[in-house]
Amino acid sequence: MKNTHNNSIARTDVGTFGGWLRLAFCLLALVAATAASAGSTFSSIVVFGDSLSDTGRLYQLTNGGFPPRIAYFHGRQSNGHVWVEYLAESLKLENRLKNYAVVGALTGPSVSVPTGNVWSDTYPGLEGTSLSGQLSRYLAERGGSIDPDALYIIEGGGNDLIGPLSGGGGDINAIIYQLVTNVATIAGTLKQMGAQHIAVVNVPDFGKTPRLAAYGPVLAGQVSWLVGVVNSYVAGALNGIDSLGGNKIARIDAFGFIGGVVAAPASFGFTNVTGAFMTLDMGTNTVTYAAPKHNAVKQWFFWDDLHPTTRGHRSFAKNAYTTLKVAFPDSFTGCKDDE
Repeated sequence: MKNTHNNSIARTDVGTFGGWLRLAFCLLALVAATAASAGSTFSSIVVFGDSLSDTGRLYQLTNGGFPPRIAYFHGRQSNGHVWVEYLAESLKLENRLKNYAVVGALTGPSVSVPTGNVWSDTYPGLEGTSLSGQLSRYLAERGGSIDPDALYIIEGGGNDLIGPLSGGGGDINAIIYQLVTNVATIAGTLKQMGAQHIAVVNVPDFGKTPRLAAYGPVLAGQVSWLVGVVNSYVAGALNGIDSLGGNKIARIDAFGFIGGVVAAPASFGFTNVTGAFMTLDMGTNTVTYAAPKHNAVKQWFFWDDLHPTTRGHRSFAKNAYTTLKVAFPDSFTGCKDDE
């Protein structure tokens, strides 16, 4: 009996007492797995992230100031649920999703953004909401311990880079070094404290977003190249942590996922992967849609100029689920016919 999803029973077993007993056990196990955790043995999902993963924390911290309800769905920077919610649903862990992600979060405080959140110039009280700060909060709430059986997701880095690469200034080499250090430190800390299942989402290719595409193909291409370089540095740092032993850190490839969607949108069910379906004018608090019928949004990948639609999030969640299943096969339970 192995922890796999192959639930077939060898024909030679059927008809024997042991075979029937084994069949009954597998059926019970299958029912239990489906009802309890969809084949997952993770105790919970703990998320440290930014706007791609936030399910309403910034909205709460700003008393409903951002993201505004007129343009976004219940504090999510999309038109519906985001990928970590779809992932939790797939694992039947909806009620055990502990999400610390905050819209605007950097991986850690920086010289230009000492609070660690790009929205702190507009809204006060966002100190400690960076990914590093989110980890600190999690540890403080648990008295300095972690849950070794949880699935830990680290998703961030985009906010560290978007400003500088969009003309916001700053020493890009120092910014990249700090980003890599922050992500590696978070992952390394969790692993050192006993976390068995850690997944890091690399920085999405925002050179392919409507915001960066507006600068022209040359600059957008340069941004894509640089983000790819940053991701390779982070991967190298994670490889160093993996060399210390234990389960390897799972790598969820957001960069490659967006590249795949843009290259073959029809394969993912999209017809528009270059434009923003929704445009928000913060000055007048008005919203403009790219198509007259809201149903058309199902064919669009980007909701605004940076963030996916909820359908885009759902597609990414499927990609992440597959990655996790390969990375942590022993955490996806079932029955197999060879033992």
